[in-house]
Amino acid sequence: MKKEKVIHEICPLCHPPAGQAEKQAERDLIDAAEVGNARKVQELLSAGVFVSCSKEGDEGRTALLKAALRGHLEVVQVLVAAGADVNKARTDDGCTPLFMAAQNGHQNVVQALVTARADLNKATTDTGDTPLYIAAQQGHLDVVQALVAARADVNKAITDGRTPLWQAAQNGHQNVVQVLVAAGADVNKARTSDGCTPLRIANAPQNKHTSVVAYLQSVGAR
Repeated sequence: MKKEKVIHEICPLCHPPAGQAEKQAERDLIDAAEVGNARKVQELLSAGVFVSCSKEGDEGRTALLKAALRGHLEVVQVLVAAGADVNKARTDDGCTPLFMAAQNGHQNVVQALVTARADLNKATTDTGDTPLYIAAQQGHLDVVQALVAARADVNKAITDGRTPLWQAAQNGHQNVVQVLVAAGADVNKARTSDGCTPLRIANAPQNKHTSVVAYLQSVGAR
């Protein structure tokens, strides 16, 4: 009788509670995606792990979001092929996989997500940044070109009225400015708080991006 009691107490350690193994597999999937281990990702998906899972307490960060952030194209392709939700965002700020790839200049990942019909204009929930806005801010010309070619809204502003063009002008990214203007960006769309235009911010004392100023003036900016 005593022996049976000992066995009963040990067995729960040998057999994890229902759901624990599943949660561990989900954590393994996300970790594998983050480090770019496409083979492990495929193995876990083939074993039935939910492709759009997220870790508890991690603000909804999925395997796809982690892979997009790191620029792991092969992993992104595997996850998308398995049906990952390309628009599932972080719960704390609304950043999508496309946003994270655009922010970090991963043009090939951006293109893969665009092909998978990711929402080009989905904005963050805190400041309203779009993938195009953040790419323009960072000066990622190839990403900006890819998003413009996919018909992202070049005039979609963040919460204070700043557009991708405005931000590119502020940071002196002339090639980005030219691409946006060629795509139909409004050269006079101003920040709502003070009416500051792309031309004014490019010419501000703390910036003085003379080549950007000259270009904007040549296309009728005020």
